[in-house]
Amino acid sequence: MEGDPIKVRERFEELKRHYPFYIVLKKLNGRYYVYRHTSVWHSDKKRTVTKAEYLGRINDEGVFVKKKLSATDDIDNAAALITERGGEIIWHRQHGQELDAQQKTNMPTKGSDLRLLTALSMNARISIAKAARISGIDKQTAYNRIGNLEKQLGLKYILELDLSSLGYIPYLLLIRFEGKAPSQTEIESAFVRNPMVQFAARTKGEYDIVAYLLDTTDTVKVIEDFRSLMINTELGKHGMLWNLVPIGMTYSFVPLRNEFIDATLKTIEKARKRSYKSGGILMRREFAILKELNANSTASFSEIDRKYALASGSARYAYHDLKSRGVIVRPTIAIPDLQSQYIGMLHIANIYEKQVEENRYKFLMDIIEQGQIANKYLLTGNIGAPEGTVLFQQLTSDKGIDDVAERITKELEGSTVTSTVITKIMVGSLCSRRFDNDHSRQHRLLVESGKLRPKELANYE
Repeated sequence: MEGDPIKVRERFEELKRHYPFYIVLKKLNGRYYVYRHTSVWHSDKKRTVTKAEYLGRINDEGVFVKKKLSATDDIDNAAALITERGGEIIWHRQHGQELDAQQKTNMPTKGSDLRLLTALSMNARISIAKAARISGIDKQTAYNRIGNLEKQLGLKYILELDLSSLGYIPYLLLIRFEGKAPSQTEIESAFVRNPMVQFAARTKGEYDIVAYLLDTTDTVKVIEDFRSLMINTELGKHGMLWNLVPIGMTYSFVPLRNEFIDATLKTIEKARKRSYKSGGILMRREFAILKELNANSTASFSEIDRKYALASGSARYAYHDLKSRGVIVRPTIAIPDLQSQYIGMLHIANIYEKQVEENRYKFLMDIIEQGQIANKYLLTGNIGAPEGTVLFQQLTSDKGIDDVAERITKELEGSTVTSTVITKIMVGSLCSRRFDNDHSRQHRLLVESGKLRPKELANYE
C-alpha cells in the first residue's frame, strides 16, 4: 500500500478492523478496490486456492462505496432488518398467486440464522456461498446475517484441537478445601500462571474448584506437575482433598489457551536435534498456524506467512497437514455472550453397570437434544474414580442444576448423580456453539444400536 493516499489508507485500516475476515486493497487504473480473500481447499488440484469477492471501492476522499446490490438483494436485506426488529413481513400478491419456491427460500426466518450458526460451528472457514446454500438463503443475505450474528452474540472464531498425537491428554482436577479456603487472589494466581491449565472455575456444591488441564501421558510427570502447582503456590498452605483423573472427551471440547501454545514453543529449539515426531514438539510453521488460528480461525494464511517470515504457502501447508493428522479437528466458533448464564457440572457415577448400559441410549438421546440457540451441553466426558461421566450444561438459574440431576437420574437408571454449580470462571472458557449433532459420537452410537435411523449427513467442507 506504499504511496496510497493517506485518507484511503486510513479508511482501509478501519475496514480491516470492522470486517471479521481477511480483506485486501488493490489499485487498478488509479482507483482503489476492496476484496475479501477466502482460502478454499481444491480437492481436484490438491491444494488451496484463493477466491476473491468484490466488496466495494474507496475514493480519494476516504469514502467507502459499497458494491451495488440487485433489487432482489435489497429486498432480502430489508426483509432481514424488519424481521430482526420484531416486525412481520406480508408479501402482497395477486389473488390466487402463490410464492414460488425461490421466494419462499429467500424469506428470512429464525431457522436460517440457526443453520448459519451450525455451519460456522462445523467449519468457521466455510465459504459464504456454501453457508448460504445450507441455510436456504442467498449469498448477500447470508453475509449480512453473519455480520448481525457476530454483533448480537459476540461470536469468536477459534480452533477445536485434539493434541493427543502431540503427546498430550486432558485431565480433570476436582478440589474440595478443608478448613479455611485460600483467597480468590491466591487461587487465581495459582491457576492463571500455569499454562497447562486450560480452564478453572470456583464452584459450590460437591467441589470448590473444577479445572481442566493438559499434560503428558507420563503419569509420574503429571503428578510432579500437579504437586508443583500445589507446593509452589499459595494453595499449598491450605488443607484440601483433590482428585486428578484423565478425562475421555465424548462431546465438544475445551478451547486452548494461547499461553499453552506459547509454552510449547520453548521446546522447539531444544527439540530440533531430536525426532520430529516426539510428543509435544511443533515446527515453527505449525506453531504459527495454531497460535494465530486459535485466536482467529478465519485468519489469512498469507498474513501468517508474512507475520512469521515463513516461505509462501507454509501456513497453508501446515494447516492442512495438522488437519490430516487430526491435531486440528475443525475451525469453529464460540458464543461467549451465552457464558453469562449459570453453568452446572454433574458427575454421574455408575453403580449397576448392566442397568446403566441398558438405559444408556436415553442419556445419549438427551445429549444430542438441541438447545434454543446453542447446544444443550457444553462438554461431556468419561472419567474413573468412580467410573462414570461428567457433563457441563448452561442453566438459566443456579437452582436449575437440581432439575437436571433429577432428570438424568431417572434416564440413567443404575447410576447416582452429584451436582456442582460454577460461580466464577477464573481461567479460560468452555465452548458454547451450535454443533450439528448428527455428526456427534452419540448420534453414531445410537445409529449403530438401532435406536436411530441412519441419515445423509450435511457436508460443511
